[in-house]
Amino acid sequence: MSPHEEKPAPTMAELAAQQTINLEQMIKAVERELRFRAQVYPRMVRSGKMSELQRIYEVKCMGAVLAHLKAGLPQQQSLIVTDAANG
Repeated sequence: MSPHEEKPAPTMAELAAQQTINLEQMIKAVERELRFRAQVYPRMVRSGKMSELQRIYEVKCMGAVLAHLKAGLPQQQSLIVTDAANG
């Protein structure tokens, strides 16, 4: 591969085997989750499996996670928050 060629995207097996997840990967995962929630949660509300208030709250929480990640805080700070939340 020449220096100007793009490296092929990693396979799902390679991604799953990674020991660390970088900030860009985290952001993409949260964006996917928000798209998923936008598609699925309205159906859950209509079927009575979720209240409208719960839908709003859950989407806001994930939106806050995305905003936090996009703010570019060092990953270590994010890990400290996560560790504290786990007790």
